Amino acid sequence: MNTQENKLKQKIEELEHQIKHLKSRKRYGLVWEKKPEEFEIIAKNAFSYFKSQNDKTYSDINVDIARG
Repeated sequence: MNTQENKLKQKIEELEHQIKHLKSRKRYGLVWEKKPEEFEIIAKNAFSYFKSQNDKTYSDINVDIARG
């Protein structure tokens, strides 16, 4: 084999490797990063929120249900 044939075979192998690599990647769709959003970081300390406490009852609160 001459050098040109060797170069062509090497180029074909390189292209086949690139094709395999491209086929193994995600082709479409969204890719989610595994990090919190900037808003999430800011909001965590800026906003107050309530946590549910299912073990507590509020017997002193009367709720009138309007009947129509």
